[in-house]
Amino acid sequence: MTAWLYAALMPVHGLLSALALAALAHPVVLLRRAEAAGRARTVALYATMLLAALNGIGWGLYPSYRQAVKPRLRLDVPTAAVVFETKEHLAWFALVLAVAGTVTLYARQDPRAARVSLGLALGCGLVAAGIGVYVAAADWVSATG
Repeated sequence: MTAWLYAALMPVHGLLSALALAALAHPVVLLRRAEAAGRARTVALYATMLLAALNGIGWGLYPSYRQAVKPRLRLDVPTAAVVFETKEHLAWFALVLAVAGTVTLYARQDPRAARVSLGLALGCGLVAAGIGVYVAAADWVSATG
């Protein structure tokens, strides 16, 4: 991936992450009442699809990050280089939990189980987003000196 494409996709990845988390929060709130499961299905599906797209973008960005950014971070901000890997795992967990919650809703199973799964996905996503902001800030400080 070119440096220009990497630089262009990084903020898109971050902004879409915020949108995905907001979309994921919606069914969690809706599912406070079991009768809202029907309305929550579509939003959960779209949020899960957005999380899948974000994971795909992240996988596309990762080789360039590993080659260009991670070595510099290891020298300048080693904590940021280490916690980035945790972010990647949390993003994957968020996707898997969102899929589980969405499948539970579409299978018309217990909406409480779907709410727990989607809520855990939201929690993993929020922590991953926080780590992402930290790593991006550390990268910016490291790159600008």
